[in-house]
Amino acid sequence: MMSQNNTFNRLKKSSTVFFGLILGLLVSSDVLAECALAEGYKLPNGVVFDEHCEFDGELAPVIKGSKYGFIDKQGVIKIPTQYDFPIAFVEGLASVHKDNLSGYINMQGEVVIPLKYSLTYPFEDGLAVVGVDNRRGVIDKQGQIYSDNVR
Repeated sequence: MMSQNNTFNRLKKSSTVFFGLILGLLVSSDVLAECALAEGYKLPNGVVFDEHCEFDGELAPVIKGSKYGFIDKQGVIKIPTQYDFPIAFVEGLASVHKDNLSGYINMQGEVVIPLKYSLTYPFEDGLAVVGVDNRRGVIDKQGQIYSDNVR
C-alpha cells in the first residue's frame, strides 16, 4: 500500500512539473511572438526587447544599457533609448521619465506634454493622473490641468 501511494505522489509531482513546463513554454512563445521583428531583420547591437514587449501599432519598447526607447518591426530605433523607466503607449501617448521628471511623448517621439511632473500615469478615456511632489491632478492630452493641486 505504501509503495502505491509513493508512486502516485511521484506521478502527481511529475505531471505538475510537466504541465508547468508546457504552460511556461506556451506563455514564453506568446510573449516572444509579440516581440518578433519582421522576417530577415534583427535587433541592433546592444539592444534588447523590454520584458513587457509588445508592438503597439508599429513600435515596441527596447533597452540599451539602462535606457529605454522604441523600435519598429524592421529593427530601426524610432525613439532613442534615452528614458530612465519602461514606457508604454496608451491612447497614442507614452508616459516617459528622464532625470527624475515625467511627461508624455507621441508615436513620433515628440514631447507633447513637457517633462515637468514627478510622476505620470497612462491615459484613460483621454485623461491622466499626474503629480508634483505630494500633489496630484488630472490632465488631458493637450496638457490642460483640471486641478490646482499640480500647478
